[in-house]
Amino acid sequence: MQTLLGKIRGALDFREKLRIESDFEVLSRLQRTAFQAGRCGSARPDVMVLIQQAMLKGRCVEFTYRRHPDDEPRWRRIVPHGLVHGAGAYLVGRIPEDPRAPIYYLLERMSDVHVSDVGGAPAEGWDLDAWLSENFAVWRDDEQHDIVLRILPSGVSRAREWTFHPHQSVVVESDELVIRFRAGGLRALAEHLFGWGDSVRIEQPTELRIEMRERLACAHRVLAVDGMIPPTCE
Repeated sequence: MQTLLGKIRGALDFREKLRIESDFEVLSRLQRTAFQAGRCGSARPDVMVLIQQAMLKGRCVEFTYRRHPDDEPRWRRIVPHGLVHGAGAYLVGRIPEDPRAPIYYLLERMSDVHVSDVGGAPAEGWDLDAWLSENFAVWRDDEQHDIVLRILPSGVSRAREWTFHPHQSVVVESDELVIRFRAGGLRALAEHLFGWGDSVRIEQPTELRIEMRERLACAHRVLAVDGMIPPTCE
C-alpha cells in the first residue's frame, strides 16, 4: 500500500496531492494483510529480480543453498522454470541435463544469487500451472492419487465456497457433496483436512486415510504427555 501511495503521489500535481493526501493516509492506515502463522523469513526483492532476469534471458540461476536451516550451504546451478508465491516464495527449477522433474527452492534460503553465463530454459510447452496442479500445496510426491472426499451436511455450505484443487469436480448426492480430483501431496492434504473436523470423510485413496491416521496419532501423542488421551488413534 505504501509503495502504491508513493507512485500515485508522484503522478499528481501539487494541488491534487494536497486534496487527496488525507484520504490516502486513511486508506494506508486502515488496510492490512491478515496475519497467518507460517514462515517468518521473506525473499529479498533483489533475489526475485535476478531470477526474473534469468528467466527472461534464458539463463540458469546460480546460488548457494541450504535445504534445511542447519545444513551447510551448497552451490547450485539451476534452470529456472518459474516463481511461486504462497506461504513462502519459491523458485521452481531443475539441475541442467537432469531428466528428473523440477523441484522447489525456497528463496529465503538462497545466498550469493546471480544470473549464470550458462543458458537454461524450460522445455517447449512447459506449463507451470499444470505442474502445480499435480500436488496439493507445495508438497511434492512421486505418485499422484485419485482423491475422493465426501462432505457431510454440516460442512456443505462451507464446501460450496471452497476450492480444494483447481481441477476438482463436485457432485451433489442428496444432502452431501462428493469432491474428486487427482493430486499428490497427501501429507499436506491430510493436515488441511484437520480443519474440517468431522464434516468430511475420506473415501479414497487408502493412502490418504493412512496418512490422516498417522497425523492423528502424532496429535494424540502430543496430548498424551499431559495424560489427556491414549497415545494412539486406534
